[in-house]
Amino acid sequence: MSTSIEKLAKIKGAGVRFVVRLVYSDESGNNNEAPFLTFGAVVLEATRQLPRVLKSIEDVRLAHPRFAIDGVEFKGNRLFGQIERAENQEIISSLLGIIFDNRIPIFCGVVRADGEEPESRQAMATARCALKVDAYLEQIGDEALWIADNNSKAEKHVQDALRMLRKIGILPGAQEFRLRNLLDTIYSGNSKESSLLQIADLSVYIIGAKIRGKKGIEPYYSVIEPFIFGDLNPI
Repeated sequence: MSTSIEKLAKIKGAGVRFVVRLVYSDESGNNNEAPFLTFGAVVLEATRQLPRVLKSIEDVRLAHPRFAIDGVEFKGNRLFGQIERAENQEIISSLLGIIFDNRIPIFCGVVRADGEEPESRQAMATARCALKVDAYLEQIGDEALWIADNNSKAEKHVQDALRMLRKIGILPGAQEFRLRNLLDTIYSGNSKESSLLQIADLSVYIIGAKIRGKKGIEPYYSVIEPFIFGDLNPI
């Protein structure tokens, strides 16, 4: 399953400049009961890495009939909510293996859930993650399109934060904090139709569970730890 942006990335034509990176983001802990808000993103090269990763995810889906129906997602909270099921353990291990085998970088920003309004918490977590993504893009000399989950309760806050970071930086006049390597506007994608938004969801769930000290999360976290960029200490 692919979003229209993923499909566009596969189109080849003379004179067309291709976006070489796609950023997929999601968050964990955006309810009033969670102690921390974790915002995360995965970044993929669009023309070679993305098709390979999509095929690998589709192979996992086809191997498990209840996930092979369109619209049935690989959701971190659902998979770990029934982690005692052998099938769920196998699915999680397979998906994390795809991240490991393809060296997919994961970026995160973590903030405490107390003491700030929801909009401020979301903006802070988004900014911490996005600035690390931008620094990575600057280092490798690439630009990217950003796709955020449109099923998220915080969709508008995420888009507002990223738009502000692209235009004026964290604070007016603080140009050193601007996002300089994101192309165009911020796109919204339906996680039910995007395997990579589901990978972002799974990754950020595991990071959030690690920060919360969830029992039994360490073996799963250790698989993706080498590819995580970001400070797990919340502010």
